[in-house]
Amino acid sequence: MEENVKNADMEQELVRVLQRVFSERLLSVMLYGSYVSGNYVPKLSDINVLVVLEKTLPEDLEKLGKEAFRFIKKHKITPLIVSRTEFERSSDVFPMEYMDIRSRCRVLSGSDETEPLTLTPKNLRHQLEHLLRGNIISLRQLLVASRGKEAVLKNSVKNWYGSMNALFRGLIRLKGETPSETEAETNITKVRDLYKVDTEPFGHLVAFRSGERQDPRGLVYGLIECLQELILVVDSLDGEQ
Repeated sequence: MEENVKNADMEQELVRVLQRVFSERLLSVMLYGSYVSGNYVPKLSDINVLVVLEKTLPEDLEKLGKEAFRFIKKHKITPLIVSRTEFERSSDVFPMEYMDIRSRCRVLSGSDETEPLTLTPKNLRHQLEHLLRGNIISLRQLLVASRGKEAVLKNSVKNWYGSMNALFRGLIRLKGETPSETEAETNITKVRDLYKVDTEPFGHLVAFRSGERQDPRGLVYGLIECLQELILVVDSLDGEQ
């Protein structure tokens, strides 16, 4: 109960700060991500906030930093500040992220800005292929940077995981299914079943990040092979979109 009261106070203060800084240009304030979906960890997780404005002015952003820096830092708030026009016109570039926001968001002020967005499977497929190929490149770079040293590769691959949860959710949505918002292992298994690709290396990576011992070199090799297989399947879907 006490935590809920603290959260409500923080949310109200956030809206007050944004209204004070952006005035009538503030169209919407929306919470999204782990804070909304239920796997938020106080003092560890970021609080993701979508701030939609009629127009973004550099001086307003500087004013926000001056007035709210301590508040933002204290609560680990990560604001995504865009104009309504920018948000609507970038939906073809960031369908994966915007689908994530739409699926787990809560409006604090204004309207739900995700409702009018056009988020198509075709654009999602293109973005997913781009991200899959980019992740292969980054894993290859990790191998080069490790210089054959297992300890270096071990730390690097743990930090590499990054946005893979979001990518797997996108892969599931591309197939018209609903992903889990919180369970990485569930989504890894679902991608395996939907795409007929062995995603076990990603299960090993999740366990590795949780403290289970793994061979980091073998893990990276397996991750690259899995990503290559996923690219082939996603690429083959081009004519189906």
